Amino acid sequence: MIWQRAFYRVRQFVWQLFPRADEATKKEALRMLSEPCRALFLRQQLADQAHALKVWQQLRRAGHTEETLLLAALLHDVGKVKARLAPWQRAVMVLGKLLWPRGVAKLAINRPGHWRYAFWVQRHHPTIGAALAAKAGCPADVVTIIRRHQDRRLPKDRLAPLLRCLQAVDDAN
Repeated sequence: MIWQRAFYRVRQFVWQLFPRADEATKKEALRMLSEPCRALFLRQQLADQAHALKVWQQLRRAGHTEETLLLAALLHDVGKVKARLAPWQRAVMVLGKLLWPRGVAKLAINRPGHWRYAFWVQRHHPTIGAALAAKAGCPADVVTIIRRHQDRRLPKDRLAPLLRCLQAVDDAN
């Protein structure tokens, strides 16, 4: 099991080094977004854009048509725009989550400009992204899903099924 997760994490890291986003898919997805939300999406690093498009596309292929879910899929990691991750930091984050999750968490420091700030942003990107999405005018339910997309204990409310769908596809990618 640990080797499967390690292989998955290594593959994920390599994929992020050489991200590819299908331009036709990107064009179609961007049509869903308002101008401020589109600008927010485009501020993401290419790897994060490609990941969001992959999640969005897989949800659509699975038959999901809920606009709230699809908008959240495109913007769920947008909080990461607050700090760019260098390739070595991505490696530490991706592999560290598997091999030493507490150690990676200890690297996080809320001091913009410090090399450890990117780890803090990664850890808190759902809250940061929700604030950015709200500022860009996203609907309240989309903002809530972005903020809660990494919560493993979901309250039993009307957004829980959408969150579970997003989490399942996000975790697989």
